[in-house]
Amino acid sequence: MMRGRALTPDAFRGKLTVVLAFAAMLIAGAIPLGASLAWASACTSPLVTPCSIGSNLVLTSGDITFSTFGTGHHGTLTFLSDGFTFDATVPLSGPGSGAATYSISTLNGRATIEDLSASLINDHLTDSVTFTSPGGNLVLDSNTPSGEKLFSPVSSFSGSITAVLGPGETLEGFTIHFSQIPAPSALLLLGLGFAALTCVASRWPRAK
Repeated sequence: MMRGRALTPDAFRGKLTVVLAFAAMLIAGAIPLGASLAWASACTSPLVTPCSIGSNLVLTSGDITFSTFGTGHHGTLTFLSDGFTFDATVPLSGPGSGAATYSISTLNGRATIEDLSASLINDHLTDSVTFTSPGGNLVLDSNTPSGEKLFSPVSSFSGSITAVLGPGETLEGFTIHFSQIPAPSALLLLGLGFAALTCVASRWPRAK
């Protein structure tokens, strides 16, 4: 019976380091996955809150209907990995104004939300649509149909979207994104994994 060669202590330590490095990297990659699985209900339209957006965002409340524009001006919400799109069934039309409100937070409770960006869909207006954020108001119109607001990372905030339309002006909807910084624990584990692999690679015997 053939037996495998026994590993030397150095070879054993090297293989163990590789295994631990890959384990750290797999755990780091699994953190967002675990967060998404921890929240059972993903956001859908019609909206029922609380619900999850992507792997680490929770929409805790929301009234995104713009009902003040009248009957038939409700819209469809399409949820993305980092935000949502409101697409009006019948375009919002002026003169008139209306507002939508929402509250969003991170699933893991960490302060990682650092940016709000938005863009208008088929807008024909000289007035404006205002998106509030912790970094101030983002005001969009036909001349500036998209933009973003950076702010110090937060774990949650409440925002609003206010549309003001003059006579003959219309708006078909908008898209809003919330950007996050990577979770520190995931970065740390990834860093440890890469550092361990680099160390092993530098000490591994090279073929002559």
